[in-house]
Formats: sequence, C-alpha cells, structure tokens
Amino acid sequence: MVESATKACQPMISLPPEQANPNWDAMAASLASQANAIAWGSLVLAVIVIIAGIAWGKIITANAEHEARAMAKACADEYIKEWLSKEAPGIIRERVDLIADATLGSGNDADAADEIGREA
Repeated sequence: MVESATKACQPMISLPPEQANPNWDAMAASLASQANAIAWGSLVLAVIVIIAGIAWGKIITANAEHEARAMAKACADEYIKEWLSKEAPGIIRERVDLIADATLGSGNDADAADEIGREA
C-alpha cells in the first residue's frame, strides 16, 4: 500500500536537475532591480512633494499677506476717519485762532497770516 501511494504522488514528467532548482542568481538580480526601482521612485516622488509643498507655502503666504494688507488698510482708514471726525475740528479751531490773531495786537490779521505763510 505504501508503494502504491508513493507511486501515485510521483510527478508524471520528471524534470532535469537544472530546471528543478530555480536560478537563484537571476532571481536575486531581479529582486535587486525591483528594490532599486522602488527606491528611485520614492526619491523622485519625495522631491516632487517637497517642491509642491514649497510652492504651496509661497502661494498661501502671498495670499495671506495680500489679505492682511487689505484688512490693515481698511482698519487704518476707519481709524483715520474716526480720528478726523473727533479730533480734527478742535485742532483746526486752534490753528485758525492762531492765524486769526497773527499780529498779536492791532493790525490786519489776514495780511499778517499771509506773510507768515509766505515766510514758512
């Protein structure tokens, strides 16, 4: 019975010894080539990702700078309008009082103010 089972498990076609064992040198070279291809592909992909990241950072920085400048200008304009509406009338009143009393005594204040303006 053991002999009949052993005969049944034998291959029908027998292979020569060189085909029965794989070519290990060719297999090693193939795996090394595949590893090199994966390594180079990873390196190229990493360089592309780095360049894309730097470009994305530049674009985001430019957009943020543009937006910050626009917001700062809007805030400054609003602050200037508020300051002019509150403080400017008082300052102008002070200056007009100085110009209106340009002679510091009797005389034509308008002519004295014009003279001061020409000298300035």
